[in-house]
Amino acid sequence: MPSVQKKVVLRGCLVAALSLVIMSGKTCLAENTLENANDLFKSGQYQSCETNVREALKEWQPDPDWAILLIKSLMASGQYDKAAEEALHYAQDNYPLSLPLAYVAHSAFQYHHQATLAQMMDQRIYRIASARRLEDMDCPDLVAVGRTLLRLHGEPRLILDEFFNRAIQKDPNCLEAYLAAGDLALAKQDFDLAADQFRKALERFGDDPRAQVGLAESFYQSDRKVMLQSLDAALVVNPHYADALNLLAEHYIDAEDYEEATAALERVLEVNPWNPETWALRTVIAHLTNDMTAIAPYRDKALKFWPDNPQVDYLIGKKLSQKYWFSVGAGYQRQSLRFDETYLPAKAQLAEDLLRLGDPNGWELADEVYTADQYNILAYNLVNLRDNMSQFTTLNKDGFVLRMDPQEADIYGGRVMRLLQRAKAALCDKYGLSLNKPV
Repeated sequence: MPSVQKKVVLRGCLVAALSLVIMSGKTCLAENTLENANDLFKSGQYQSCETNVREALKEWQPDPDWAILLIKSLMASGQYDKAAEEALHYAQDNYPLSLPLAYVAHSAFQYHHQATLAQMMDQRIYRIASARRLEDMDCPDLVAVGRTLLRLHGEPRLILDEFFNRAIQKDPNCLEAYLAAGDLALAKQDFDLAADQFRKALERFGDDPRAQVGLAESFYQSDRKVMLQSLDAALVVNPHYADALNLLAEHYIDAEDYEEATAALERVLEVNPWNPETWALRTVIAHLTNDMTAIAPYRDKALKFWPDNPQVDYLIGKKLSQKYWFSVGAGYQRQSLRFDETYLPAKAQLAEDLLRLGDPNGWELADEVYTADQYNILAYNLVNLRDNMSQFTTLNKDGFVLRMDPQEADIYGGRVMRLLQRAKAALCDKYGLSLNKPV
């Protein structure tokens, strides 16, 4: 056979062989890309995402994002035990230097009540980060370190500037940096800054449901119409997104539409039967509807995998206090602080509850929160309120302690006190109430 003809035949054989390889691997190439797996997770197809990631991980994958996605998929579907197993395997054995993986592994261990392993992940992140210069860290590392330092009670403004904003400057397409900055602002009740960060994320990345829910939280206290629009947008992309459905349920609880709230929570439980926040909100509804036999079982389910999770009792108590159940709400905050005495959201809420109940110990708690976190707007406002009230005139009569601006007290303080006395006489008799301490 002439050499040219041999070359043609050989080339044809190579093309045919390559075609067979491509055809046989078509499904893998089409479905098992990291981008496609991320799209499955983003749209709430957690089981399909898990299946695709496991297929990809059968062969060595140099990118730890595959392992991160596997752990997140398992947690999203309530498989906290399996998530912890995979976190131990991949974070310890396969990718021990990955900071984002260590950060996600911390959550997996925490939700499976493995506090020692969770602490090890924090220590690893801190140790590895301490050996690197900030200028040399890539954006995912900066975000993972910043979020970890916040958990360890680092200085919020420094973390925002040196880690999250630095990541955004380094790579304006780092979605996680916008989300981290927005979450930090939400935690400090700086809702304008939070909304700004989440809007930037949506402008750059479109329909990301996490950014939409962050924006919804930013407007929860000020504009429920905008909040609901953002939640709708998130649920269009991911109909199973627990954060969106839980926030929607909170909205319905506020509106006393407990049937719709329960329906939203049931949608979460269809995908994740052990979501702690969902069961915490079911506990709130049980209180408010006087379903006394359900309260303890619902709370137990919220704490099944993480028995000393301070967020559960904090959320229950906060929602009850919003319904003026301050005494019951304060009890839940005390339980939250028994789980974690450093959990500042519970301490701040307890301070407010006690002040609502006329207990001056609330001022001490507000001081403690403000000392630990001077960016906490609630604590800042309470401390300022106390300082302003210290200049008020105090009127005492018939079991009432009335504090007023000195000039206003001179003008109509007596009229206010007489009105309170009339209210006490009429309402205590009507409702059979006995006031045994000053109001």
